[in-house]
Amino acid sequence: MEEIYYNTNVASYAPARIESICPEYLEDHDIIRLNGFPSVLFLFSLSGAGLLKIGDENFILNEGASIIIDADYPYSYGPFHGQNWQTRFFSFSGDLIPTIKKILAFEHYLVVHSDINDLSRTNIDNWYRLLTNQYDLINHVKIGIEVLQFFSDLKNILNCDIYSDSYTYRTYIQPTRRYIHEHYSEKITIKELANIVNISQQYLDRVYRSFLDISPQQYLLNYRISLAKKMIIQRPDLSVTEIAMHCGFSSTSQFITHFKKIIGTTPKQYRGRYTTIGRAIP
Repeated sequence: MEEIYYNTNVASYAPARIESICPEYLEDHDIIRLNGFPSVLFLFSLSGAGLLKIGDENFILNEGASIIIDADYPYSYGPFHGQNWQTRFFSFSGDLIPTIKKILAFEHYLVVHSDINDLSRTNIDNWYRLLTNQYDLINHVKIGIEVLQFFSDLKNILNCDIYSDSYTYRTYIQPTRRYIHEHYSEKITIKELANIVNISQQYLDRVYRSFLDISPQQYLLNYRISLAKKMIIQRPDLSVTEIAMHCGFSSTSQFITHFKKIIGTTPKQYRGRYTTIGRAIP
């Protein structure tokens, strides 16, 4: 078990500020918050099960399930029938909360039954390590951006699970998405993707638009840009050109053009957003 990290630093320029976090916690008593909690809570059930009351509803949070509860909304939870209930969690505040709620389309809370163990473990472990090592304003800003990406990734998982029982989705979308995720740094053509699942380029385009509301080309581009965003923040040692090449762009100018069109700013300006007083990311 780990100790809970509480953010006691008053000043924070992060768009989403972690208030508390723990990668592995034993829930050995009931938590009752009749007036809610000042920050949004993300809670993942690692093992065992918990009994939750959210507003007027009661339900069990089994192993592998998670919940997001909005700030200032009444809730309580504790071990179900005395089980050894272990969780991982983080709470956060900040200006990005309305954006995150809009992404996930929830008002007061959202229960997630999809498998996000790897997603939650990777991010929460990393954030906990950064925050408990030594207070660093740069880390707080990085984590703030990564919190938004975490919930965007969660939304993508939820969208995929909605269609996971569809024959068309399993046959054509899943294999080509997997190929993109594994070979994004290489040259990928739509003809190549269509050949993987033995259909025409036109039909693949129609399937992607039907399920994901974007073309295969746009999905590939969005995926590359999302990876580039992470690298720009997490790898200040890499130049824009190096990031462009790693993410599969044929040239730096092509990367900058697409990045600015999608994100609204250049990669250099995006990195520059995380400059703080007296210190800047190289």
